[in-house]
Amino acid sequence: VFMAGQGAGALLARRARAAAPSARRTFQLAEVATGLSALGVLALTTRGPLPSTLVGLEGGPLALALDVAAAGLLTLVPALAMGMALPLLAEASVGASAPSLARLYAAGLVGAVVGTLGGATLGAPFLGLDVLALGAAGLHVLCAALARRLPTLRASEVIADTERSPLDLGDAPAAPGRARARERPTAVLAGPP
Repeated sequence: VFMAGQGAGALLARRARAAAPSARRTFQLAEVATGLSALGVLALTTRGPLPSTLVGLEGGPLALALDVAAAGLLTLVPALAMGMALPLLAEASVGASAPSLARLYAAGLVGAVVGTLGGATLGAPFLGLDVLALGAAGLHVLCAALARRLPTLRASEVIADTERSPLDLGDAPAAPGRARARERPTAVLAGPP
């Protein structure tokens, strides 16, 4: 469910971007949504009753299946928001000095690996999973705050482009005049400005 949610989030990023004033703002909202929904998942899974007990199932394979399915569905909201983050960050990071999509992806991958290994070997044994989850949620909110420092795309950096963006997975061909930063194949998700 989590990986499917991330994939669906990446596909929904274009639609979410079209409804917001800027890719940077949409990225910020996705990061805050990730942090807050992860806290909700933490609260529901550690403080609430198991779903199987709410419907009168006590133990057994059916109760376990219901509890695992409910946990998977709970992770769907943060997974969707996380899936939106990379395409939105790529679009928000256009410009002459912006990192390429490959660098953004690599930075996210390194962060995920370091966070997972560090959390499992150092954080969880000493701090507990609740503190780690709070810290991870805080990091997502911090990323949203740091995104305010992303430069906005200046008109002098925009050129007309009739090619499809590598992140544009829509069915329609790209419209003439689609904006893209000069020499940057990294992303315009929402069509003409």
